[in-house]
Amino acid sequence: MWRKEVWGRATDVKQSRFVIFTAPTNLIAPGSCYLAPDGTPTMMQTNAARFDTFACAKEFAKANHITFNGHTYIGIEDFPLFDEQLWASLDQEDN
Repeated sequence: MWRKEVWGRATDVKQSRFVIFTAPTNLIAPGSCYLAPDGTPTMMQTNAARFDTFACAKEFAKANHITFNGHTYIGIEDFPLFDEQLWASLDQEDN
């Protein structure tokens, strides 16, 4: 889903994607980090594994033996358009 947000005078286009939020046991707040494509925790949104559908995120979790609980769950996050374009170009380089 694409949407425009206005920040002052600039218009920034963002896309909502599904991600898996997690929190290492030493952190209190759930959702304080994401799971990366390799299944490791990351604090950086740009490194988060992104999914087009809830089902794709669930399939990724199943394939990587990820258990959902109060600290690990699927949610929606907004990503800037330039970040999505960079993510797509890196994905094409891997193939």
